[in-house]
This record gives sequence, structure tokens and C-alpha cells, in this order.
Amino acid sequence: QPQPGLLALAPDEGRIALVSPPELAVVPERFDRLVLGLEPAASPRSLRLYGRRAREAPWEEIALAGTEQWQRGAAGVAVPLAPSRTGDGSFDQLRIELSYPPTQRAVALDHVALWPAGERRPAAGVKSRLFSARR
Repeated sequence: QPQPGLLALAPDEGRIALVSPPELAVVPERFDRLVLGLEPAASPRSLRLYGRRAREAPWEEIALAGTEQWQRGAAGVAVPLAPSRTGDGSFDQLRIELSYPPTQRAVALDHVALWPAGERRPAAGVKSRLFSARR
């Protein structure tokens, strides 16, 4: 059921891909976790984060921690970025791939955020936004 301020994402054979707009200039080392505004029942089985440095450049995987280190809270699912991430420089665009069981129905997404490295509050307990379903 669609709701104001939420994106209803329908998995295709259990997979969802989200692609950011270009020109983000994201430097992964400045962030320590990715926060997805998903309901607890909509947590993915796995998640991959990619970046590309220019519009036609290949996607490079940005390492994330395993599911045992994910945090779930009021803001959704907080996924730590692994200490060793990528080479130098920034990414122009990000791609997030979520994996669900093939029978998963639509999931509601409220927001996607990158949490700044060194921030003291736990990311799973707040609602900060990088890009959002709300306008």
C-alpha cells in the first residue's frame, strides 16, 4: 500500500538496485556506515554498495561489514563500512544492491544516508538523510 513520503520498492527476483543521482563527490573514508530507512521486517539478506568516479566509469565495490555487524533501530538498518574501502578520490555516483528471498513483496524505503565517520551517536537511532523519498 503506497504511503506519502515512502518509496515502495518491488524486488525483481529478490533483488533491488538503487542508483543515486550523479555529482555526489562522496569520499568513502569520510563515512563509517550506510543507513537505510527500512522497516525491521524489510531488512535485506545481503547488501552491496558500489561507487563510480565518472558517469561512464565502471562500478567499484565499497566494502561493507557482514550482516552480524548490522544495527537495526528507529532509523532502519545501519551497515558499517569496512575499514579498507577503496582507492583515493571521490565517487560521482553510488549504487546500492539489496538481496531478498525471491518471494519478498514490496518494501518501503524512507531514506538513505551515509553517516559521518567519528560521529558519536549510534546511526541506527537517528534520521539523517543523503537522499530521501520525502520532498
